Amino acid sequence: MGVFSEEDVHQENSMGKKKKKSEPLQVSPEEEKELESIIDRLSVQDPEGESFSRFVESLSKRFEEERLRAALLERISKAPTPASLEVFKHFRNTISEKPYVKVVKRAEFRLKQKGINLDPETKSSGSTEKRVLIDIPNEDVCAGEAMVHLDSGTGWDGLIFLFEPSLTYDAGLVFVEESATKSTLGCYWVWNSKRKVLEMLNEITKHADLYRVPMYHGAVIFNDYLEIFEGRYDPGDRTKIFEVKRLLAPHVPENRDQYFLEVLADVEPEDPQVVIRKLTENKSYFRLGYHNDSLDLLNNVLTLLKSPIESPAHAKRYRVEKVINEFFENADPRRLKLLGLNLKAHAVKFIHDQEKSIARTIYDIAKHCEEGSISPIRNFLISYTINALIKMDEELAEMLGELFPEMSEAKERDLVDEEGLPGYRRLDSGLIVPSD
Repeated sequence: MGVFSEEDVHQENSMGKKKKKSEPLQVSPEEEKELESIIDRLSVQDPEGESFSRFVESLSKRFEEERLRAALLERISKAPTPASLEVFKHFRNTISEKPYVKVVKRAEFRLKQKGINLDPETKSSGSTEKRVLIDIPNEDVCAGEAMVHLDSGTGWDGLIFLFEPSLTYDAGLVFVEESATKSTLGCYWVWNSKRKVLEMLNEITKHADLYRVPMYHGAVIFNDYLEIFEGRYDPGDRTKIFEVKRLLAPHVPENRDQYFLEVLADVEPEDPQVVIRKLTENKSYFRLGYHNDSLDLLNNVLTLLKSPIESPAHAKRYRVEKVINEFFENADPRRLKLLGLNLKAHAVKFIHDQEKSIARTIYDIAKHCEEGSISPIRNFLISYTINALIKMDEELAEMLGELFPEMSEAKERDLVDEEGLPGYRRLDSGLIVPSD
């Protein structure tokens, strides 16, 4: 579980402003799933495509009940797209039952708040101007802060955005988080009074490591996540993610490395071995891409070291380094990009800790990971991985410490406690698997 859950969202949204009851729009879990599927499809549909009219016609047949049509329009109004707006216009005048007419009116008002007028003034006969979807003014919605959230044993990495209240929005707290075990991207949010939002943020800071960055750098990280996860989002979060992307669009800089280039200008890099020790001080933080990738490598090394075939220490040492090297050489490019993103999050931490030389080295390593250029950083990655494995598991610490005496000092520092690695458990066979 991350620093924020959907249960928290619903609980927080129930506080503060009183909201009108929405009993007439209650939908079953099956209907909710179908509505989400349609919203997802509309997010990628071309309203001028050949099949779009047939798709709208099929919706008319499927949603003969006004309750479901109103529910669909309500969801469209929260994250509109050109295609979904065409569906909205098609359905809005087909609803006549009073409770659902009110729902449609509220949805239309929500669209107007977003700068979308479904009833534009008639143009002169000579005008051929095409109406386009209008975004909310940048300065009205996007003022706020971005914070990097570093995994501190919870199994989550991600971002938190704090949007300032505006004429059209309450204050917003948006969480974009990476799932530890599902390898998906999740998005949770709450819009409420600024006081409630700040109270919630203050509570989160008691349990999570948050590091403020400029809004433009938060936008860069967010877009990096979208590129890496390529549509693998938690169920129901797709429309939220696209809405956040729209809100952040005005902040995206021309140079995605602007933050590091400004903060680390003229900073000399630190010795890589010092950086490795710093990176592995936190025993719960070990990332080689997706979380389960780290676990696979850990078990591969364990299997190799526990082989019944006798061999000299130098041969075992060579095989361990070979397994680790092949792990990176054969890595999916997305895995390396995610490792680079995780390392950059650590660079942000060390910038905040006023250890900029360490941050500079980490940033340089991260760039090689993102570009898939492993050769220049091979020795760093092997040493980093061995140090991290020593910190992850006591049995590995014993065996690796004998093969790599230069790292024996790390073996004595902060080994995992008797409960083992947070979020995982050891089977009788010796393998380590995620906890249920």
